[in-house]
Amino acid sequence: EGLGVPTAWTTRAPATFEGGDFIPAGEFALIGLSDRTNRQGVDQLLRHGLSYDEVVVVSKPAHPLIAGGYDPMLYMHLDTYFNIPGEGLAVGAGTLIDNTNVQVYVKMGKNKYRLDEAASGVSLAQYLKQKEFNLIKLSTFEQLAYAPNFLTLDDRKILAVDSERNIKTTLAKIQRLRAVDPHKYAAFCDQAMYEYNKLKAARDLFPRKKELEEWGVDVTPLDLDALTGGYGAARCMVAAVKRG
Repeated sequence: EGLGVPTAWTTRAPATFEGGDFIPAGEFALIGLSDRTNRQGVDQLLRHGLSYDEVVVVSKPAHPLIAGGYDPMLYMHLDTYFNIPGEGLAVGAGTLIDNTNVQVYVKMGKNKYRLDEAASGVSLAQYLKQKEFNLIKLSTFEQLAYAPNFLTLDDRKILAVDSERNIKTTLAKIQRLRAVDPHKYAAFCDQAMYEYNKLKAARDLFPRKKELEEWGVDVTPLDLDALTGGYGAARCMVAAVKRG
């Protein structure tokens, strides 16, 4: 209201929807299914609140190293494991975007969408490659440190969590998971620690990754330790109203 932008739609129970599960990408948009955004919320958005030519509904991700696969407190929203820093470039936790599938809806008219069955059923990573996006895949450790939850200010210009200043908190989270449920999290924690030691040795921890520099991404690192303790970071502080 303060910006003079009209509200397109307000979800109504039993629908739920949170902004962290919505990522606009020009002619298409992505909506993540999570414990915070349910199927009814997605359906209401498709009927009332979207004008994109294509809408991609991303299923809940599954991590193969977690018993049962899913833990909503580790990847609460789509933007805790996936984000877009600029035109034709995406950043995501590799294991998660390789293990979550998409449903692709194409616009048929005002507030009318049709499921494109031929385009659906692929992983999020595969879909993005079909869209000719270049992918920067992050490790499990970087995802735990909220590396993908950056704020895109302009094309390839982002505000990001300074993961190096957040290492102690992330390591403590890993140890806590292992202590709470060794059977469920042991393999996951082992992998995260292996990745941490490898990234530390190579000095390639997000946001000081060589790939970001190679793709021309201008990064401003911020100490957001107080925010990550609440399961969010830079992007969680804002809402994307318009892009492009």
